[in-house]
Amino acid sequence: MIGGILIVFFSIILLIVIHELGHFLVAKIFGVRVDEFGIGIPPKIFGKKIGETIYSLNLIPIGAFVRLYGEDEKIEDPRSFSEKPIWQKLLILAAGVISFWVVAFILLSIMAGMGMPGVVDDDDHLVADPQVLIVGIVKESPAYLAGIKEEDVILEIEGEEMSQAKQVQEIIKERSEVALLIERKGELKELSVSLGEESVLGVELLRVGTKKYSWHQAPVQGFLMTGRTTEAIVRGLSDALYRLVARKPMPDEFEVVGPIGIGVLAFQFLDQGLFDYLWLMVLIAISLAIFNLLPIPALDGGRILFLLIEKVKGRPVDPKLEKKLITFSFVLLLGLFAIVTFRDIIRIEFISNLIDKFI
Repeated sequence: MIGGILIVFFSIILLIVIHELGHFLVAKIFGVRVDEFGIGIPPKIFGKKIGETIYSLNLIPIGAFVRLYGEDEKIEDPRSFSEKPIWQKLLILAAGVISFWVVAFILLSIMAGMGMPGVVDDDDHLVADPQVLIVGIVKESPAYLAGIKEEDVILEIEGEEMSQAKQVQEIIKERSEVALLIERKGELKELSVSLGEESVLGVELLRVGTKKYSWHQAPVQGFLMTGRTTEAIVRGLSDALYRLVARKPMPDEFEVVGPIGIGVLAFQFLDQGLFDYLWLMVLIAISLAIFNLLPIPALDGGRILFLLIEKVKGRPVDPKLEKKLITFSFVLLLGLFAIVTFRDIIRIEFISNLIDKFI
């Protein structure tokens, strides 16, 4: 268990370090002096200066940071962040956000090369372990009355192995009764189903399986899946925001979790297998990218907004006002962080068990 918790912890820290590495690399490309690249939040435990940059390890292990020369004040120096063109500043700030999407793309490409479980077409023959999955049942239908449930897998009908949804539809035609072998959560069950005069089972079927992509197809699939996943997360967040403003109830599956909740989820996904864990890391990476793009002054999105205002107005936002807005929003985010973390602790039994064990 401890080993799994450490894997989860370092994976999330690694995502944040890669985010800061994006800022670091693009700043170097544009000739901005990087004064410090730190892992963790000060106070400092260890630091070593290599070239012009201090690389530090800090006490509070909840993130990372990059300190750029001239980032917080105007310094008239060619290597100062403040003296760079706006388009270069925008790219330096956006690089951290883009790095999250790059991580998601790489992970999804690897997963596509490993073989991705999911819904596949009946006519797709490049699928390993195809199964026919029941995803919906009509109430009072023959399947419903026979005790068939959603997420059951139809293995055989009348002794014939099923690997396509259309096979099921073809074999039940003109039959009044069929014998099914199904798998339910690892257990095999034999059921006899009376189909009635219409020969209808009354289920919604999907063919699922593991599809492995070639080395040149995997990056294409990784790119497409990154886009689709981003769209799905944005759509979900937009719906949640609309419901919040309109004072409508949230969906049952919607839940806000903080770092502890994410850690527990990640540990559970790791326990289910490598693929599920990598998939959760993809979701976290893309969610962090979207969150960092929000126009909140303390985030990259807020700083990008300030630069866009500067571009439109022809002069920068008042530095004193900008600092006040950043400080205020940072305090608000810390407060939200504390509230969500507290809710995680009191809600999650896993955390309570850990506390009981180690105190």
